[in-house]
Formats: sequence, C-alpha cells, structure tokens
Amino acid sequence: KGRRLLLDFTEANTFTTVFVNGRRVGFSDAVLAGFTVDIPDAVRWGEANTVSIAIKDAYYAIEPNDGKDVHHWFNIPNGMMSSNQGVTHRFDYPVKGALENGITDEVRLIAAGRAAIEDAYFIPSVRKGVITAETTVRNPGKVPVSYQVSHEIQPAQGGGAKKVLDGGRLEIAPGAAGVLASVTPWADATLWWPDRPHLYVARTLLKQDGKIVDSIETRFGFREWSIEGKRFALNGIGWQFRADLNYYGCGAGQAEAALARWQETGQNVFRLRYQRNWGGMPRRKVLDFFDEKGVPVRCNTGTFDGQHASYGLVVQEGTGRNR
Repeated sequence: KGRRLLLDFTEANTFTTVFVNGRRVGFSDAVLAGFTVDIPDAVRWGEANTVSIAIKDAYYAIEPNDGKDVHHWFNIPNGMMSSNQGVTHRFDYPVKGALENGITDEVRLIAAGRAAIEDAYFIPSVRKGVITAETTVRNPGKVPVSYQVSHEIQPAQGGGAKKVLDGGRLEIAPGAAGVLASVTPWADATLWWPDRPHLYVARTLLKQDGKIVDSIETRFGFREWSIEGKRFALNGIGWQFRADLNYYGCGAGQAEAALARWQETGQNVFRLRYQRNWGGMPRRKVLDFFDEKGVPVRCNTGTFDGQHASYGLVVQEGTGRNR
C-alpha cells in the first residue's frame, strides 16, 4: 500500500479499455502495441480486486462512410479483411493483416515508487555530435514536487567508461506530468553500424531531496538516419537497402539461419509487417534481436504499403480525417 501500481501490456489489439473494480483506468487504440496503465486510485487495498479488459476487434477499424452502422460489416469473412480492396480501403486504422485480437502478449503488474519516470527517450545526432535526452516524469502526489534527473550511460555489453548526463531539474504540479529535455555534447560516441551494431544502455535516475525514487533502463544505438537527396543515409553516409522474401516467415530457432542466408544474398534490411512470432519471438523481442544483429527494420502493416492498399483514401478538407 502507498506504492504506485501499473498494469503493463506488452501488446494488445485493437481497441483496449481497462477497468479496475468497475472504474475505467485506461484505454489504447494502438494496433498491436504496448501501453501502461496507472491503477492505484482504483485498487481496494487488502481486498480482492477485479480487473476487467474490454476489447473491440478489427471490425471497429472500418469507417462505413455509407450511412450504415459498423455492425453491417460483421458478416464480412476474415479473409476479405486482408485481401478485398472494397473492405481495406475503408480502414481508419492500419489493421490489414493485423487481425489478431485480444491480449496478444504478456501483461505485468508492476509495483513502483510514488514518483515515476513514464518514459526516457534518447535522440543521438551524429551530425551535431550531441545527444538529446527527453524524460517524462509524473507526480501522482497531492503537493508540488521538485525532481532531479540524471542519466548514466554505459556500453550494453558491459565495461567501458560511464558517461553521465545531467538531465536537469523539474517541478511538477500534483497529479501532473512534465517533460524535461537536455542536450549534451558527445563527439566521441561509438556509432551503431550494421557490421558493428554497438549499443548503449542508459540508466535514468529520478531523485527527490537527493534520494533516488525511481529508475528506468533504456537501450539505444548512437546513430542518425536521414534523407540525402533521394537516398537514405546512415550517420551521414548514403545507404542502399536490399531486401527479399527469404525467411519472411521464420520458425522458432531459425533466426540465426535467416541471418546467415541474408548475408549470402546481400539482404541488409527486413520488412516486419504482421508476421506473428517471427523466429519464435514476440514482436518486441524481434526488434531487439535485429538491433543487436545490425539489421534495420522496416516496420509497418499491409494497409498502406501498396499491396491491396487503401487507394480510395483522400484527406477531407477541414477535418484531418481520412476517407
């Protein structure tokens, strides 16, 4: 009791609403993505608690646009949700090929301190020789609090010199969140390259009155993608992507074999659309695997990539909505 409780959803789809003891505590409409929900105010301490999760499936991503209710589309066969342009061009969300619905990966219950780091995001710039750290902090208490943020960065493989970034100080009102951004010179960072995928781990520390009240670890590579003319560039050098469908689908335990095959054929990028459990891994671990192996990932769904695409999409003036 007195600690901050979080429900951490690694992945869910498509429209997810979370209730604790009948109280609505969170919502996400991100397609096959994770989110975190604060729940302490709804918890009955010392009693049995009920967590209810309501999920609307991919049919709710259809914009009828013909005066008919979305229920009119519930008799559409699942296969047409992936291949029929008469259906796919009505999607308001990129759900083509992402039709698995429900809780599609693990959910964790996390007990944390009263203050919380909601996110720590690092933006390296090779061109400028700096790193920007953006930290989002929430104050769940009832009085304003002043927090100090710092970051300790070391190579992910261990060892090496530790670089310390002063994130600055931030005062946050009760029940509010704030974002603190700091820019630090770093001209001698080891860059991430596909043939040398060096990674760092940053430990972000949140202090109140000199005491650590929360921390979070973030892994990242010091790299910068840009567009130079008509070409992509990595760390200022033009980069040619080459891809094929070899191992587009990959069974458990075959990930290393896929990498070996790509090295033989010159494939240096992977398209991750809606393959489920590629290499026997959940989506988040698949992305970590490629980051460690030096393979850039084009991550998208099939709705907007030209294959059974939503060719009927136009922007409706003044609304910002797609039609």
